[in-house]
Amino acid sequence: MAAVASLFASPAGAFAQEQEIVRVPASSADFLNSGLLRISERGAADPQVTIVEFTDFACPFCAHSASGLRDLLREYPNKVRLILKHDPLNIHPNAALLHEAALAAGEQGKFWEMHDLLFARQGKLGMTELVQMAQELNLDVPRFQQAVEQERYKEIIAHDRSEASAFGVHGTPTFYINGHRISGYESFENLKRVVEQLSGDPVSHPGLATVRTTDFKLKDAPVRGSSKAPITVVEFSDMQCPFCAREAGVLREALANYPGQVQWVFKNFPLSFHPNSPLAHEAVMAAGAQGKFWEMHDLIFANQKSMARGDLDGFARQIGLDMQRFDSDLDASKYRDHIQADQDEGDRLNVTGTPTVFINGRRLVGAQQLTELVRLIADELKIAPPSNVMTGDSRVKPALRLGGDEAPVTITWYADLDSPLSAQAEELVLSAFREHSADVQVAFRNRPLAMYPGSEMVHEAAMAAAAQGKFWEMERLLVARRAPAVRADLLQYAAQVGLNVEDFVRALDERRYRSQVSDDLLEAQRLDVRGSPTFFVNATRVDGIPAPARFQELVQEEISRSRPGHQPVASGGSGY
Repeated sequence: MAAVASLFASPAGAFAQEQEIVRVPASSADFLNSGLLRISERGAADPQVTIVEFTDFACPFCAHSASGLRDLLREYPNKVRLILKHDPLNIHPNAALLHEAALAAGEQGKFWEMHDLLFARQGKLGMTELVQMAQELNLDVPRFQQAVEQERYKEIIAHDRSEASAFGVHGTPTFYINGHRISGYESFENLKRVVEQLSGDPVSHPGLATVRTTDFKLKDAPVRGSSKAPITVVEFSDMQCPFCAREAGVLREALANYPGQVQWVFKNFPLSFHPNSPLAHEAVMAAGAQGKFWEMHDLIFANQKSMARGDLDGFARQIGLDMQRFDSDLDASKYRDHIQADQDEGDRLNVTGTPTVFINGRRLVGAQQLTELVRLIADELKIAPPSNVMTGDSRVKPALRLGGDEAPVTITWYADLDSPLSAQAEELVLSAFREHSADVQVAFRNRPLAMYPGSEMVHEAAMAAAAQGKFWEMERLLVARRAPAVRADLLQYAAQVGLNVEDFVRALDERRYRSQVSDDLLEAQRLDVRGSPTFFVNATRVDGIPAPARFQELVQEEISRSRPGHQPVASGGSGY
């Protein structure tokens, strides 16, 4: 599913409830070419159906699915093969340890026995409990313990996590059954139906059916774009869902790539575990009655931490609504029936998580990357996708680079501008650039860390400055400060570097560059970049702050490798 963990590590509830099946372009064979040791697979040697499962031993929904999978393999011993992928989530602090334990047991031929024990005894499992399990399984305990403590299988786990990110997997369990994606817990009965459908037996599964555009009730639904467009995107969304907020920005940009060819239809789908969501949905519908649905929609998504009644009233005043009418509609719950009808429609279509998007009936579950949406829309239009997807990111990317495209060495810097290490990281990359500006270019990537609460706002501000051609000036001020930046600081910096402050403020309020920051985060996850700073000098990775002399040496080695016989010399002409 292309939903974003936080994306960043996703709350288990948000994704564990999804039970959709989505056809994805990747076939199951794409998962099988890692070249790493695979001890975590079992079933038919020549299967008709291959199930790839991304699992987390600390996830209760994965434990529920495990019993169904066991029964499925017993039912179809010559038809089904299961390949387990290790995807310990950040929200489960000890999950990686459990995966190490399973693989260490597998080294002694007891992977699946340990797999079953881990799921049967979920809870606070530490080394003591794992050693006890190893004893129960008659393992060579010192050998097992040494393998776990040395993190011997860290590479396999990291590879699988990177693979999960590359395929847009951000919650567990996630299954790919011959390339069909199922997200969340599935019972044995549902898994059996899918297997029988995919192996040619005449048993259907609702998730495999193509949803027709005529199956949707489009009358009175809020629409963005041309109602005569050949492509209809129907989104089931929750106003309190952070992944829906991100997806809204991506959908706006997708429409911009195909003017007049796409309409975006909004469906209300507030989830039960988001307490502020029902009132927020009433608010957007009440705003829509006054012709301001999308203005309210965008404001709420830009301010999801402020969704109480007073906040909603403030948004309504901000966009110029008739406040007496707005408050009256909210007090009377005037749009409750409309919202319930949308939810009933979603239930009928097997929508169980948000965002769920249908592109001319093709279902996508979870937040998508812009490039994937643009590709699918192009596929529906039967045209080639644009070679350069037009986004805020496309317009500002040149501003995030130093040096020329012809430089043989690229230093890619994944940074958190709120991190106290960023000043040292900046000096490291800029020193290399100043020393070898004829041979080196620097590319900046956003990697805000969850430990710095204001970091996303800071990065969005930096991207807003980049849109006005002043990224590096803003970046210099941001990394030089001694304390976390607040909004007033950002406005001061904007004026200091000569930005159009009014446009800068609008960009922050609209969260205009949120998707650009999120896209960099997705790319970081794909590369397993978990900290900041992280550098790539061409393909050579450097985590943290290395000694400056060693970094310079590495850059020089890359220049020499890229230009045999060329001796890198100090350029001295960058002017930065």
